[in-house]
Amino acid sequence: MTLHSWLCRRELGNGGIPGANDLKSSILRDVYSSFQCIRVWSPMSTVCHTHHGGIFNFDFSLDGSVLVAACERQSLLVFDPHNARLIGSQENAHRDCVNYIRLR
Repeated sequence: MTLHSWLCRRELGNGGIPGANDLKSSILRDVYSSFQCIRVWSPMSTVCHTHHGGIFNFDFSLDGSVLVAACERQSLLVFDPHNARLIGSQENAHRDCVNYIRLR
């Protein structure tokens, strides 16, 4: 598996280190496979069709009216969590991946 194909798989949630079969991988696989999808956000259904990569972290505003996601490809996404709409984004928010966001 090439590095590029591994990164693409990770962005889609199929990550993991190729060949890793340890206890942590097993636990994570069990936990994540037990999640039930409620709604899928499609970037093609929004005004902006930019691919932002994987979401590394997210946080809600204190009043719960905004959800901000830190993305792999140097961007931030701002959502209205009440109607699941993308209400804003910031490209080139960092020189590298945006790994962490905190709204306090």
